[in-house]
Amino acid sequence: MMRTAMAARPLPWMMLTLAVLCSLAWVPNQALAQEPEGAGAAQAPATQSTASQQAQAQAAPSKPAHAQAQASKPAKPSKAKAKPKTSLSAAPSHADERLAAFAWLAGRWQGNWGPRTAQEIWLPPQSGVMVGVFQLTDDYKTLVIELYTIMATPQGVELRVRHFTPSLTPWQKSEPSVLNLMTYDSKSFLFVNKYNGEPKHWLMRRTASNTYVARFEIVPENNQVESSEIVFHRQSIPATLAH
Repeated sequence: MMRTAMAARPLPWMMLTLAVLCSLAWVPNQALAQEPEGAGAAQAPATQSTASQQAQAQAAPSKPAHAQAQASKPAKPSKAKAKPKTSLSAAPSHADERLAAFAWLAGRWQGNWGPRTAQEIWLPPQSGVMVGVFQLTDDYKTLVIELYTIMATPQGVELRVRHFTPSLTPWQKSEPSVLNLMTYDSKSFLFVNKYNGEPKHWLMRRTASNTYVARFEIVPENNQVESSEIVFHRQSIPATLAH
């Protein structure tokens, strides 16, 4: 009986030994089976990033060779267009040619209107217009100031007159008086007012190279023509204005 029991005892030990050996063999296999999963998870972003870069590289259109060559060349500076030169001695306009007959009037003039002193200053024709200023004084008192323009218009040459007080309040409440050039020759020029306002007639007559007569005709409501005449003499420019 003792020998039978001793002979039967090794069987459980052998089974226990086999179980331990199997467990030891299973643990490394599990570690080896789990290791690729961890390594694959760590490498997944890099793999995805590489795949994304390849997709973008394939999607981006490649530039043609000639476009790349042009892009590599430095841009040439653009040349600004040259501005046309303007001449200060431009040919006179047709309007200025029509006013050339009045060029002699440019300058400073002075005359007597009874006991009063009349002064005029006319500018040369410029851009189809001549500008004149008139001042009438009596005993160091200014009675009236007048502004003139001689203009070349499609309807003909016009003389426009506007009267002001010394404080530059206009006498005319609406428009200036407009006189049209009716007849003229080398020495006389007659302007006629076909509309409202005064004067109704204005005659300029040259009697010498430095003298001319201005004759005005006013027609009041009683239709009695009133005429006035001023003999103007050319004046030299004051020394105070020459410098």
